[in-house]
This record gives sequence, structure tokens and C-alpha cells, in this order.
Amino acid sequence: MTALSPMLNDIFVGTGTWLVFLVILVPVYVMIAAWFVGKPGDIRQSLLGVGYIVGITAAIWLGLFVVSVIVGVLFYELPGTQNIGHGWP
Repeated sequence: MTALSPMLNDIFVGTGTWLVFLVILVPVYVMIAAWFVGKPGDIRQSLLGVGYIVGITAAIWLGLFVVSVIVGVLFYELPGTQNIGHGWP
């Protein structure tokens, strides 16, 4: 183990996180690197591709956040309130 390991353990909490970021996303990393180092290279098109990836990812995260808030309100309780005896058990 290195001195960096405790910090990485705080960031990457479980085996699944390592699996996603270091194994499953390798093709995405290679694709983005190829956009910038490949020939013929066009920086404008490369940045446009990165912008699309960031935009799609942000839209997915925002959508999932909204859905999780809706599920939380419908099936649990509003933040900051205690609905004891109301709603689902």
C-alpha cells in the first residue's frame, strides 16, 4: 500500500466503484484520448464530442436526481418533517 491509498479508499468506497471507473469506462477513456491524439486531429470537433458526453451525462444525473426526490416524497416523507403514522410503513 502507498501513502495515497487511504485517500483513494475515501474516494472509491467499494469494489464496484473501482470496477466502474477503472474497467468499464476504459473504452470511454480511450475514445476521448483518441479524439485528441489521433490523426487527423481537429480540436474543435474533439471538444464538441466531449461537450456532448458531459451534457448527456449531466442530463442523466439530473433526471435521476429528480426521480429520486419524487420517489422520496411519495413513498417516504418530506425532508425536515416527521410523518409518524402516515404513509407507508
